[in-house]
Amino acid sequence: MSSPTPGPEQQPWGPPPGAAGPGAGSPQPGPGSPYAPGSQYGSGPQYGWGPQHGNAPQYGNAPQWGNAAQPGGGWGDPPARRPGSVTGAAVVGIVFGSLVGVLNLVGLLAAGTLDVDFGIAEVVITIVVVALSVALAVGGIRVLAGRDPRLLNQAGLGLVVLWLVTFVIALVSGAAAFSGFFTLVAGAVVLGLLRNPASRHWFASRGQSL
Repeated sequence: MSSPTPGPEQQPWGPPPGAAGPGAGSPQPGPGSPYAPGSQYGSGPQYGWGPQHGNAPQYGNAPQWGNAAQPGGGWGDPPARRPGSVTGAAVVGIVFGSLVGVLNLVGLLAAGTLDVDFGIAEVVITIVVVALSVALAVGGIRVLAGRDPRLLNQAGLGLVVLWLVTFVIALVSGAAAFSGFFTLVAGAVVLGLLRNPASRHWFASRGQSL
């Protein structure tokens, strides 16, 4: 006696009637979920879009210590060569100051020895000229040594002013108006060279002033 063949409703290996398929009762991931069908893990935040180390500031572009600024110039810049006008002013100051000082000192001593009648004014003026001439020579030496130029400048200015004063006195008294012209030349040449734009710029770059 044969057993009846099970019908479609009684297949033992199929799901029971009314039962849902696999996963029918579990929540389905939304379209925005990374686990949704068709979603790629590579669609998430890409680490390649973050800041790249290769784009970080390069240390080679940092300010170089050698390019920092100096007074009147850059800190790393080599010191400028001394202009010829500065050297010329110093040399003229040394040479002219020595000659003018020696000549006036010898003249003053010779006048005393030879009993030449010198008034008090002439003696005072000669002493002042000798003092300014010594200052001119010392100032020239200081400038050649890289020191402050104010002594040389003031000595040259003093010689020019002194000559102008003696010139006015000579005109009033009727004496030789161009006496001591050598001192005027010495002072004027020194002042002209020191106040040259190249000289002023060089002194300013070293933090020095006239």
